[in-house]
Order: sequence, then structure tokens, then C-alpha cells
Amino acid sequence: VARMPVMLTGGIRRKPVAHTAITDGIAMVGLATALAIRLDLPNAWARGEDIEITAPAVRWRSKPLASLAVQSVVKTQMLRLAEGRAPRRCVSPALALIQTHIRQSRRTRQYVAWVEKRPSQGASR
Repeated sequence: VARMPVMLTGGIRRKPVAHTAITDGIAMVGLATALAIRLDLPNAWARGEDIEITAPAVRWRSKPLASLAVQSVVKTQMLRLAEGRAPRRCVSPALALIQTHIRQSRRTRQYVAWVEKRPSQGASR
């Protein structure tokens, strides 16, 4: 049994699920994916609207690639929110996947260059 506050996150898209978690003793629920799709979700729930968030449907033959595309759409929306911009109504899964791959590749190259510039940890010992 946890003695510290516990946060539940991952796949919470309906008010009854969030409410049950809170009333069962969970300190906080994470709604990042749901908020990336519908920014005003907590306010809508507070107004009594019965809204269930659904992830964007990507019906590609390759299920792993489709799953990555959905994650990329959510990441794209979260990035827009982090930059102070509103989420887009429609995001192309293919374009989001390509953009996410390009961003990740650039960050990986930057990290590798940073690691190579660092002095060796064992050299001073």
C-alpha cells in the first residue's frame, strides 16, 4: 500500500473513470492525451457534459505503424500546447509521424554531439 500521494495516468478519457479513481483515493489523474485532443475537457466535465475522448483513428495495415502515428498526432498536439498554440482540429497522422521522426533524429544527433564533446569521466581519476 502506497503511503504517498499516487497519480494515475494513461488512457483516462471518460469522466466516470477519473471520478472513480479520485473517490477511491488516487490523489491526481493525468489527462495529457485527452487534453491534447480536447483542451477544454475538464471545464466541459465541470459543466456536466458527458464527453468521451477518442484517439484519432488510423486504419493502416501495419498496427505498430498506426499506433506510432497516433502517438505522433498526440505529440504534435502537445508540442503546440507547450508552445502556447491551440491544438489543430485535424492533424495528418502520416505528416505527424514524419515530423516526429525528424525531430527525434535531430535531437538524437544533438545528444550524440553533446556526449562526444564532454570530457571523459574516467580521465581525471
